[in-house]
Amino acid sequence: MPWGTLPRLKASTGKGGRRNEGHKEEKARAANEAGRRKAEKLRYTAEQAGPGKAGQVLQEKRHHQEQGHKKPCENAGPVRKGAEAMGKLKTGERKRPGGGYEKRFTIKGVRYSVYAERKEDLQAKEDEKRAQIKAGIYHTNETITLSQYFDEWIEGKALSVRPITVYLYQRLFRKFIRRTLGRHKVRTLERRQIVSLMNHVADTAGIATANKVHTLIGSILKGAMADDIIQRNVAAGIPAIKQKGPAARETIHRELTDSEIEKVFSMLKGSIYYTAYRFLLNTGTRAGECAALQWKDVDRTHNIIHIRRTMTKDKAGKWILGETAKTKTSVRDIPMNQTVREIIDYQWNLYRDLKGIISPCDFVFPSSTGGHTNTTALEGSLRAAIRKYNEHSPVILKFFSVHAFRDTFASRAIRAGVSPNTLKEILGHASLSMTMDLYAHVSQGDKRQAMEKLQEVSF
Repeated sequence: MPWGTLPRLKASTGKGGRRNEGHKEEKARAANEAGRRKAEKLRYTAEQAGPGKAGQVLQEKRHHQEQGHKKPCENAGPVRKGAEAMGKLKTGERKRPGGGYEKRFTIKGVRYSVYAERKEDLQAKEDEKRAQIKAGIYHTNETITLSQYFDEWIEGKALSVRPITVYLYQRLFRKFIRRTLGRHKVRTLERRQIVSLMNHVADTAGIATANKVHTLIGSILKGAMADDIIQRNVAAGIPAIKQKGPAARETIHRELTDSEIEKVFSMLKGSIYYTAYRFLLNTGTRAGECAALQWKDVDRTHNIIHIRRTMTKDKAGKWILGETAKTKTSVRDIPMNQTVREIIDYQWNLYRDLKGIISPCDFVFPSSTGGHTNTTALEGSLRAAIRKYNEHSPVILKFFSVHAFRDTFASRAIRAGVSPNTLKEILGHASLSMTMDLYAHVSQGDKRQAMEKLQEVSF
């Protein structure tokens, strides 16, 4: 029976005292039932309020009953009920899918949004924005520019994406959008203006960057639609710029030859990152995963490398040790073969000789100061080695990134007969299709090499 619904009292069909007696008994039963349901409701409310509040609520209730109060005592504080006790959100509030909370409210037909990590902070955020609107220092839907709205949009975005993603969005916007389209009002932004910017970025920074700019603008305008600033996302119908020439995967994939590996490692001898590069080449790990590797992640007893974290950037663009890997599938275990074990043992002995003792939280491949290194440092050291080689050699060695070590490992694994599913697990790919792209690339190269050999015997 629902709370607050009492059974209707039925009149007794008896006469005289029997009728009055039956009536009293029925009233007593109804009162007892009402009391039972009230106690049940109180117990449920206390349980929903949390373990710490349950005893408090029941104690307050007993105190009120002892004092003969029909309402909570002034000093005892109110008993939490309803939405507050059950942790429900208030009108206009919602929990964002990626994390944090949002509250929407309307002033004179215009809808506004505020964001916070905790729902308890939403009211303060709303009060602050209302004060800005009243003071005339807040930009309305009609006047807000793309730059102004981006600053609001990224605040909400920061609650659901990684700090490094926020940093990359801010950098992309600052470098390509703020000084071009940023001053334009969101409501007056036109499709052709976005296309023009994409073409300019493609000519100056590359097609991939131009498409990233397009994606970012589209996401911003999608948020503007949700906030009722615009009715249509003018970026939604713009096609991505297609890569000219070879396929994108073939361009990105950089498999090093034995000669290139020999040349670059001859220049890397003496570098503090020499063994780190060897580790990358022989495990296929990402540069950030290698930099984040700690001794607690290395099981020297069972010869297993545990990949659990990666180096990332915070909102300010500073390199920090991430709490998790790049993706869920990036968390993985890599068995050590003899070569990898030799690399690990070398670092272990070197580190122990230098410090005398090894802490589990110490980094396997530290920086020159003993702390963590990062992708930027690894890339810089590699480019310096290639530049040094080119200064003393008539044969120019083409520049490549640290990621080429991972690509080379993958190609060698494929040619060694490693299955796609196994290689996917070793590399920590998010999907099998990413791994199959590598297989397609390698097979294409093998087919091309085969046809060149056949050319030698053709007639």
